[in-house]
Amino acid sequence: MAELLKIRSDFIDYYDVPCSAEGGKGSKAVVYDRYRINRTRIADLQELRFLGIRTLEIKPVSKVLLSRDDRVCVYTDLMSHGREGVISVTYNEAVEMYHNRLCSTINWLGYGYIYKYIQVGTRRFWITTDRSGNVLGMREMESGYSLIQLPIYSIDYISVGGVQTAVDFNTVQRLSDARLEFILPSMDVRALVYAYLTRGK
Repeated sequence: MAELLKIRSDFIDYYDVPCSAEGGKGSKAVVYDRYRINRTRIADLQELRFLGIRTLEIKPVSKVLLSRDDRVCVYTDLMSHGREGVISVTYNEAVEMYHNRLCSTINWLGYGYIYKYIQVGTRRFWITTDRSGNVLGMREMESGYSLIQLPIYSIDYISVGGVQTAVDFNTVQRLSDARLEFILPSMDVRALVYAYLTRGK
């Protein structure tokens, strides 16, 4: 029996076409709902903390007291991921222009490296990027499922005092943004997602 993975999504990724084009009579249809969940970064990071993962502390600018020239990360869009919807400004600028926003007192946008963990089915990758988002290196870890029950997701980390600290949790990571198409062909992604969604059935 042919295996057909149908993707319902609000964005396009490189493995969509082969997933949608296969199948026919007698196919076993499996649906992958790949929508950006309508929740904030705050809720995403709270979920990671519940799992025991250290995360950034995000609080209202009005609750922060720093020197005027200290830099903070202000969140202008809590529904975005990665470096989108976040700006690095001085504390004085945050108070004057973004007093009603949330911020992190750790200026993680200014860090030299950000480490992205990506899970695709049972395959797991660490990707190192610079502060501009350019991919500097990538390595694959030993395969296996994680505690997070999603077929594809990513977590961005920085190192704070030698401790990995999560700054973002994306439940529907766009794999093309991480350049995974160069090492993970579209048919492999389809097979991994299909296997995840049908495991134990």
